[in-house]
Amino acid sequence: MFPFLPLLASLASLASPPAPTEPPPSDAPSPARATFTPGKGIRWSSEDGRSALSVGLFTHVLGTVEHDEADDADDADPPTTLALELRRARLLLGGHFLGPHNRFGVQLAFSPRDLQMRDGRPTKTPIFDWTLELDQIPDLVFRVGQFRVPWSRERRIPIGKIMMADRSMPNFELNLDRDVGMSLRSPDFMGWGWLRYELGLFVGEGRDAYQPDGTGLLYVARVELLPLGMFEDYDETDRERSPRPRLSLGGAYAFLADAKGNRGILGSAPTDGGTTNIHAVTADVVLKVAGVTVLGEGYWRRGIRDYGSATIDDPMLGPIPAPLEAPRDGGGLFAQVGWLVPRIPLELGTRYGLVRPSRRRESSMPSRDEVAASVGWLVRGPALKLVADYAHEWPGGSGSADGLHRVRLQLQAAF
Repeated sequence: MFPFLPLLASLASLASPPAPTEPPPSDAPSPARATFTPGKGIRWSSEDGRSALSVGLFTHVLGTVEHDEADDADDADPPTTLALELRRARLLLGGHFLGPHNRFGVQLAFSPRDLQMRDGRPTKTPIFDWTLELDQIPDLVFRVGQFRVPWSRERRIPIGKIMMADRSMPNFELNLDRDVGMSLRSPDFMGWGWLRYELGLFVGEGRDAYQPDGTGLLYVARVELLPLGMFEDYDETDRERSPRPRLSLGGAYAFLADAKGNRGILGSAPTDGGTTNIHAVTADVVLKVAGVTVLGEGYWRRGIRDYGSATIDDPMLGPIPAPLEAPRDGGGLFAQVGWLVPRIPLELGTRYGLVRPSRRRESSMPSRDEVAASVGWLVRGPALKLVADYAHEWPGGSGSADGLHRVRLQLQAAF
């Protein structure tokens, strides 16, 4: 009953008609029905302001050159590849209805990667986010739908507000992405100006869950402390260049029962076909001062396997039990620094990240390291941005002989 208190408050407010207002004088200008803001799209609002709709478009055009040192001696695969792609192509809808406290948001994605094309066919629907949010009770903001799980900070930062062309390598391995469910949160608990929280309950099937599949659920709890006061901490650029330091500390815990993928709600199914109960913890820090942004995050994951009975075909013996796959236990971290140069919209950045398997338990997680640097030209803030970055990855860890060199150039446009 408790999680639905905001919903009951919303229904009560909808049942009450708006207070009567006097009509404006006949010579008064009519209220604006549509406005356009670069980076946020076009917005229509009703005359009484109780309903509004915004529509925006977002795109990333990405060019990539990769050189894989492991393929230098392999004639089958070219060591250097070149690609130009529409990395992201999204339609964003949002607004409120029957009052400003009843908000909705929709994000539809149409690029081949977002649809996860396989053999020329999409394997995912275009729905990225589809949410209803009710904030009649400020400390119990209720959200339901499909959205980013409130766990990793870097994964929750909007893609248009990250510093480099993409998120860090440890985040790709250890994040929890999107799921269908509900959450309760407070953007400013008790109005203190330094505390936020969010509790979430999700079906544990990831994006595009549409039918019952076991009883496993995903439980998430996140807390954020801002000891120097509230600020825009979900942006990897210090656009304000404030000389006063601002600090945000976050942490989250998640438990996923009967996970189908080897990375939780992501990844492929284990070779034996079983499931995994997963515990995951993350902690992060954001510091901004005078155009400099320091962002760091650490991750830890432990899984308890319930092995399955899948079989594979052996040329000599026929069907035999599939190998048992160990849980993908381990952790990772990354740290990055960005500097928005004074008086010009030029941002310089660098990042280091790593992933390590557990040393205490058998793990199927590989070791990986990443070093990256970037240069970004913010032509019009996040609305129009050009970023170039270079990364060197070691698939077997920094001690491995072979590595992957990657150079990317990406144009970001939001309108």
